[in-house]
Amino acid sequence: MLSAILALAGCTPTPVLRGSSPEVAVDDGVVLAGGSGAVDSGPTSIGTYSTDDGCSDLPSTAVSLPVQDYWTGADFDFDGLGRLVSIDGNLLLGWSGAESGVEILAYGVEVDTRSLQVDHDGGIVVSSYQAGTVVRFNPATGVSLPIIGGMDGPGGLEIGEPGVVYVAESGTGRIYEIGASGMATSLGAVPYPAQLALSPAMDVLYVSDLAEGTIWAFDHADDRWSGPRPVVTTVEPMAAIEVDSCGNLYGVAYGSGAVFRFDPDTGEHTRLTTLPVSGYGAFVSARWGSDRGPWRRDVLYVSDTQRIFAVDVGVVGRDQPVDVLP
Repeated sequence: MLSAILALAGCTPTPVLRGSSPEVAVDDGVVLAGGSGAVDSGPTSIGTYSTDDGCSDLPSTAVSLPVQDYWTGADFDFDGLGRLVSIDGNLLLGWSGAESGVEILAYGVEVDTRSLQVDHDGGIVVSSYQAGTVVRFNPATGVSLPIIGGMDGPGGLEIGEPGVVYVAESGTGRIYEIGASGMATSLGAVPYPAQLALSPAMDVLYVSDLAEGTIWAFDHADDRWSGPRPVVTTVEPMAAIEVDSCGNLYGVAYGSGAVFRFDPDTGEHTRLTTLPVSGYGAFVSARWGSDRGPWRRDVLYVSDTQRIFAVDVGVVGRDQPVDVLP
């Protein structure tokens, strides 16, 4: 399965929006099933962003430049002190960008980390595929505490309300909500889940899927989750996804680096830019900046494991649970 996914690395992503309408080809090579899409030819400067009316007229292109060669591994996030947090080997690291040094925040991290997220209290939640665990590190003390164990390949993570963590279990495809008490509730399953992203109201949980090339959604209403339902399907899968403060969904093509914005309600899409591809690997993770240190909230930071790109999309990202460290 995975070999077939990697074989797509050189393909141009083609979103296919599921519906009853016949497929319509547009000039940029994107094939839509109903809906409409717009792709502009090249990036132009966007300038500063406004939080007052950021949703009324979103730019159709984005500026993307490499920030710096920097190893993030499979995932990264931003903490409350303006640091990019990632894992290298068994070390939890913090980096403030540019020429600043790298801090060791904790030792003893499992080497097969698939995802990490900074939570509401400044703790760093880490999933380990081989160990089958999700743990929380306190970077101020270096101490870790288990959240859940015995999972079949935990992968993508998302932070919900305080004390709530969402986990994708790669071995079964199940998506779990883990409450503050440690109780795990299954929301449902998708074929090969990768990363997770919540809507601004935290009532929709999006899941990227490396097998089907589909971004799925689980919906929360009346104190229960339903789904999954397909939102968009692409020829080339997208692992890295995020949501902005307007509720728009972003995806980065796994191998080609094309960055798309999707309207999850209408299915309209825009290809914002395409990141330069090198031999480093796939585009695996994306995060909004925290507005702490050099990391801006209107910039989507994308990693191919060894480089960080800054994609200026002209609108701020969804509020993230970033506080000062404990």
